[in-house]
Amino acid sequence: MKVTSYQQHLLSDIERLTAFYEAIHNKSKGIIYDLGTGSGVFSSWAAPLAHFVYAVEKDPFTAKLAKKI
Repeated sequence: MKVTSYQQHLLSDIERLTAFYEAIHNKSKGIIYDLGTGSGVFSSWAAPLAHFVYAVEKDPFTAKLAKKI
């Protein structure tokens, strides 16, 4: 899977990802909106907990990547 260097930097920040994972795990329910979804990692974490997830990404390359994830 190809990711941009910016995305790679964000995805390698374990402390940041852990904080987001905990918040998503504790708060996700109903309908979730992930605006600027990037790689789609946060949406994929919320999906099993929510009724529906809307993942929105402006950049076509990044949106294609998120769709695969």
